[in-house]
Amino acid sequence: MTAATPPFAKAELAEALRAIVSTVSKCEQVQPKLRPGTAQHTLLVRRIKALQIAAALIERDLASTGRRRDDGRVTFRAKLFRYPGAGGWTFAKVPARHAPPATHAWGRTPVLATVDGVSWATSVWRDKKHGTLLAVPKKVRGDKGDGDVVQVELRPRG
Repeated sequence: MTAATPPFAKAELAEALRAIVSTVSKCEQVQPKLRPGTAQHTLLVRRIKALQIAAALIERDLASTGRRRDDGRVTFRAKLFRYPGAGGWTFAKVPARHAPPATHAWGRTPVLATVDGVSWATSVWRDKKHGTLLAVPKKVRGDKGDGDVVQVELRPRG
């Protein structure tokens, strides 16, 4: 932001963040349809990265103005997805605006997670392609799987 740019209201930042997160999600859905190495694929990858940076900066600004709950707890709904490949785990993608900062090696952050009322101590992880992910074990998700929506709560833990 230049010195001539006026500060933005929290509501404006929150709305911009929602728009960016939505745009990133839509771009990520299109990306597999483009052939790697093409100009369109390269441009889309760069745009996704730029939007992720913008979202992180907005989140930092919102957090500095008291946007997070005092105890650091966040709640959201997430669609489960199975990570591609043999033996792929099932994850809930943590929206960028709710992702806690990485505090440990490999982009890991310890949390107390609750999914549909079942709580356990775990960590969220950063993934270059999918963003911040919460692995949801079978014993937690029950019969739910790829494409099902769950209610998630994350609380920081030491």
